[in-house]
Amino acid sequence: VSVDKICSIPIYIAHADNRYVVSNYAPYLKDMLKINKVSINSVLEIAMSGFVLGNKTIYKDIKRLSAGECALWLNGRIFKDYYYTYFPQNSLLHNNIKLKNEFKKVCLITIKKLIRSVNGRQIVVPLSAGNDSRLIASCLKKLSYTNVICFTYGRRGNYEVNTSKKVAKILGYKWIYVQDTVRKKREFFKSKIYDDYVKTFESYASVPNIQDIYEIYTLKSMDIIDHDAVIVNGNSGDFISGGHISKKLELNKNFSLDNDDNWELFLEKHYSIWGKMRTNLNDKIISSELSKIALERFQLKRQDVFLSYSILEGMEYIGRQSRLVMNQQRAYDFIGHEWRLPLWSEDFLDFWEKVPAKYKVEQVLYKSVLIENNWGGVWNGIDVNNKLIRPYSLRMARLFVKILAAPF
Repeated sequence: VSVDKICSIPIYIAHADNRYVVSNYAPYLKDMLKINKVSINSVLEIAMSGFVLGNKTIYKDIKRLSAGECALWLNGRIFKDYYYTYFPQNSLLHNNIKLKNEFKKVCLITIKKLIRSVNGRQIVVPLSAGNDSRLIASCLKKLSYTNVICFTYGRRGNYEVNTSKKVAKILGYKWIYVQDTVRKKREFFKSKIYDDYVKTFESYASVPNIQDIYEIYTLKSMDIIDHDAVIVNGNSGDFISGGHISKKLELNKNFSLDNDDNWELFLEKHYSIWGKMRTNLNDKIISSELSKIALERFQLKRQDVFLSYSILEGMEYIGRQSRLVMNQQRAYDFIGHEWRLPLWSEDFLDFWEKVPAKYKVEQVLYKSVLIENNWGGVWNGIDVNNKLIRPYSLRMARLFVKILAAPF
């Protein structure tokens, strides 16, 4: 058995009473083998970050294959191996112009492959005010694919709505707005439909990704998209192009697994859901487990020297990205639609893994290619992620409360 390079569809393995059982549904294994031993450290990990590290779940006897992992049963024994590991290496030592040209080719080749794979069917793009979904929509326009619908969601007047509407209009694609209200979302999250969604995709390895489950279910209920439409979102273009490299990180700094302090930036970003859980003891437990997984996954020795950015990006890839962010695709599974992730394609992985870090910080290479090529005419003069709060009265009230709270 194996999962793909990004663990887009999870696979679980359980072991009890000298039996191995494999399934894509974790609760089936728990019930079948009467598994109930909980891992306290795994519970701590999921509480602090929303996901469990490595191939663990919160149950000791249920494991989940991690991105790029495979397993083989032979004569009653199980063997596991990693056939692929994302580990940025700074190996494309090209100049800026050559890198830009190569990334331009990667973008267009990737979207061409997307177009071939859907075979004329309708493509539905959740279009935000960011770079990633706009890249997909604008490349579809550049390559003359017309069977496209864009949709946006959120509260009325938010910056995503106005920007995406403008982008879709320029591209000539139909645009749909799913308005969020507190009352409607409260009703949905208390409904049997949402309860079914959570139970159907229970993983024991991460919390459910609920980013657009209400909106995509509402869109499906409106009977606007084709029954065989393919949903294509922008995950995870921001991460892979360098958007998660901390400004505090020294790019040429070496990383030592013997020093737990090296994980501080990583804990700050990924393990701080609840501030009060960031105790010295909890941080030490998480840091120790991160080092253990890094040694195994990247085939390192404790005395090995490597760049901090390489290990931190590699660990986010096999952690938060493939464990938690990837769960957004379950919403599309739930409504019965196929999906694609072009920005997680083999071509994107191969390219960005080798790009020098200096071109990834603040996504400098990524953004410059999009602006300079201006596919679809939507990259110049239209803001990206201009997160203005609407209405203005709310912005002023928020500022006033922040001033009052500042001393505390």
